[in-house]
Amino acid sequence: METYQTKGYQLVELDPTHLEIHELAGNNPMMPEDQYIEFSKKFENGFDKSVSHIVMYKGKVVDGRHRTRVCKELGIKLWARNLPGTMSLQEVEEFVDNTENRRHQTATQRAIGAYKYYNSRMQAGKPVSQEYASTKKLSNRRNVARVAQLADLIGNELIDKLHNGEKLRIVNSQTGMPTQTDALLTLINYFTNRNAELVVKTVVNTVLTDSEVELAKAKFAELQLECNMLVMKQIGLLIESTYNER
Repeated sequence: METYQTKGYQLVELDPTHLEIHELAGNNPMMPEDQYIEFSKKFENGFDKSVSHIVMYKGKVVDGRHRTRVCKELGIKLWARNLPGTMSLQEVEEFVDNTENRRHQTATQRAIGAYKYYNSRMQAGKPVSQEYASTKKLSNRRNVARVAQLADLIGNELIDKLHNGEKLRIVNSQTGMPTQTDALLTLINYFTNRNAELVVKTVVNTVLTDSEVELAKAKFAELQLECNMLVMKQIGLLIESTYNER
């Protein structure tokens, strides 16, 4: 096994074929596919250990999921740093957070990261405040509660997709115009709308068909007709009451 000494720690060369990803790596979002394609081009001429390496803990990858994937796909070896097995899971989690937080994430991704971190600490019996979790993930202190509210509305599967940089596609039944967004407050407003003016498409990055748009319009028209009939009925009762009083 070839080794390389750098910056106070040793790197080892590994075949990535059977490397597994540690569950702690899932605390942070995956790279969107279009970014991954561009990222993978950096490795077409091999894995340069002088500028990049992955980090492992007890035989599993905790930092470097995308580099590992690229090397598997290209069939090339990579270089890895092994964290001491004496480190606690909490210490490894802190290490992963510190490396990931330096990378570009959207406001929504950071908010969901704070929400997941807060929940993981609660489940581990080592609770932290929502404010601490938000600060740790460089997010607004109110966002943990906002993500929790949105998760109740749309489920954790879609929260995970938002965390990975995807957006929800929505169609406005008044205009028939689809839009897509990952903004927390916008999504909460859409999903808590009680006027049936918005029909939400809960499949991420799926193009809405013409029939789905027409169905959305039809649902709104049906609701509008019911409202109009109710208003006319109320007007009729008012007229009748006024007439009887005379």
